[in-house]
Amino acid sequence: MAVFHTPKVILLVVIFSFSIFTASLSNPVSSDPDSPDTDDNDQDLKVGLVLSGGGAKGIAHIGVLEVLEEAGIRVDYISGTSMGSIVGALYSIGYTTDEMRYLAETTDWERLFSDRPNRRLLSMHEKEMNDRFILSFPITERGINLPSGLVAGQNIFSWLTHHTWPVLDIEDFSQLPIPYATVATDIETGEAVVFREGYLPDAIRASISFPSAFRPHKVDGQSLLDGGLIRNLPVQEVLDMGADYVIAVDVSTPLHSSDELTSITSILTQAVNYRIIEKVNEQKDLADYNIEVRDLDKYQVTDFNRSAEFLEIGVNTARLHFDKLKEIAGMQHQSGNGSSDRSYSRDQVYIDQVSVTGNRDIPSDLILAEVELLQGRFVDSPDIESTINQLYGTQLFDLISYRLYKLNDNRHHLELRVIENRDDSFRIGARYESQTQTSFLLNTSFRNLLQRGSTLRFNLRLGRDASLISDYMTIRSSASRIGFNARLKYDREQVDYFNGAERISGLTSHLLRGDLFTGTYMNRDYLLGIGIRGDINKFSDAFNAEEIPFSDVNHHAVYGKFLIDTFNRRSFPNRGQKLLLGATFSDQLFFSPLDFNEQHFYWKGLHNIQNDVTLQHTIYLGRSFGDELPWSYWYSPNRQNEDIGMIRFGGFDRYELSGRNIQMVSAGIQYEVFRHRFLKFDAYVGNTFDNWSWDVGNNRYKTAFSLSAGALTILGPLEFIVSASSRNTFLYEIQLGYEF
Repeated sequence: MAVFHTPKVILLVVIFSFSIFTASLSNPVSSDPDSPDTDDNDQDLKVGLVLSGGGAKGIAHIGVLEVLEEAGIRVDYISGTSMGSIVGALYSIGYTTDEMRYLAETTDWERLFSDRPNRRLLSMHEKEMNDRFILSFPITERGINLPSGLVAGQNIFSWLTHHTWPVLDIEDFSQLPIPYATVATDIETGEAVVFREGYLPDAIRASISFPSAFRPHKVDGQSLLDGGLIRNLPVQEVLDMGADYVIAVDVSTPLHSSDELTSITSILTQAVNYRIIEKVNEQKDLADYNIEVRDLDKYQVTDFNRSAEFLEIGVNTARLHFDKLKEIAGMQHQSGNGSSDRSYSRDQVYIDQVSVTGNRDIPSDLILAEVELLQGRFVDSPDIESTINQLYGTQLFDLISYRLYKLNDNRHHLELRVIENRDDSFRIGARYESQTQTSFLLNTSFRNLLQRGSTLRFNLRLGRDASLISDYMTIRSSASRIGFNARLKYDREQVDYFNGAERISGLTSHLLRGDLFTGTYMNRDYLLGIGIRGDINKFSDAFNAEEIPFSDVNHHAVYGKFLIDTFNRRSFPNRGQKLLLGATFSDQLFFSPLDFNEQHFYWKGLHNIQNDVTLQHTIYLGRSFGDELPWSYWYSPNRQNEDIGMIRFGGFDRYELSGRNIQMVSAGIQYEVFRHRFLKFDAYVGNTFDNWSWDVGNNRYKTAFSLSAGALTILGPLEFIVSASSRNTFLYEIQLGYEF
């Protein structure tokens, strides 16, 4: 029979009850449904971070990350869609928030989300046609269509590859410093495609493929669109990776009220957003804690120029949740102290092998001539990107990417993957000038039509002056970058002839010219070549014909030129040089009925002394011999030149200065007051002459100055110009559109 010692039993019960009570005080059960749920005090809370899409507004995610780090939260898993996929990927591979803030504020997002290449990297053949058009449409078997997307994505893909360089050989995203996932949408099925492995730049590029802005991105045969269409807030992905607690950050725009729906665009956008927001709300229900950045609602997804504002909005919004974030951080054994504790290396790699895939029409030797320069040496990301940019500058490719495969030790196989530019195109340009009124330029381009690697173009200019040009270029040698160009041109120009300030005669010049030229068209900095041309001239609508000194005799000639063009942009350039040396010979030795020759020298230099201040100078000298000189070889400032562009001499009307010889210089300053807003001042000295001489007396030289205000607009450059000269006290001009 058991004997109970009652006092002892009572004492044990009291001690046991007290221990339970004190334990409950140290570990209270939270009534907050958003509090982390941990069954064991020894369990380390694994936090997953989810970043939504939202275009430019996604930059606010960086500000939120800064506050998460300040609160001490360690991010164990991260997922993102669209812009959130970019921010999430950079953070997952080791970028600090300071580095990401710097990228957000200094990146040229406008250029990044375009296919516009750096003009200095274009081939000389492409520089001629660069920045002339405001609309472009693909030509297919069905005719002229709307593009499937405005941007193929070369610039953004290069940027993504550069900034993910240290982890390009990691295909399992769970092996990144922070395991990462992103989402895209299958264009055929409308289903989510989740990337937890693969080539990281491919995954991000697919996730940001916003319809109509970007072309669908192909990965493993699937055509993919922006992940925001199907899962703009990918909470499920971090749960699947193993997160215990999920923080979701939403920067997307909510549905608008009926009062705000005042246009068809806003109504259509609202209709699309119904389903997107419905799915976002479903994902929010899966998250443990949601941060909605609502101060962004008044901004547009394209407002990349407001990066600094978005960063601060992200910080300020996250600070409103700081106490909660501190509580979450308290449930982690090891708090986060930022991404600076993660390894992020930009080491060089040794390229042992190179190869190219994806090309069909472009000869492999043309591509490998560039890529093989990297073989047998250590390279880094800028080395490879420079090579790719040179290839992309030929405009023979829609997209160029690369893969690095590790062979052994630090030796790698570099594989270049290309998507050829097989799209034939129809493009439209427009320009208004006070003196010539409105002109239009229509262009059709056909690639690989007659020969692999060839381009056939037709240009039709409509307006006061008209022209029709057929131009055929084919690559002859990849090593020397030699190209062969055949051109047939008809040009109609209304010409005025002046004696001093008085217009004494005029005519309409008709020129039919055939050109055969071979030169270094595929070089990006200079064109050196020689050619032969034949001209058929005809004048019509002439008045005071006896005063006209131009020859209309049909003839042919040989010519050569050396052209350097390193301007960083066609309109309002602020860096670079343009230099032209040229000569033409027509002689009975070449069985031509006309005996004349001419030589010309042109040099314009731009010197950027500060980010927004550029000094510029121009020297233009031209000299001819022979009594019968055709109009096309006369020197006339303020007239379009096919090699140089517009040669301005302020204070004079078009054709007012025309002669067989020219001597002129100019100097000026350009100030970029705001982004793409310019003020310019130029001073000119020079004249045209019937006879060449360096005599500075007898008032042989005219002086002038011009002051202009200009801007780069969606329709091209807009410029208001006032000028005066020793002959004309005041001239006023308006110009809108790209020169052609």
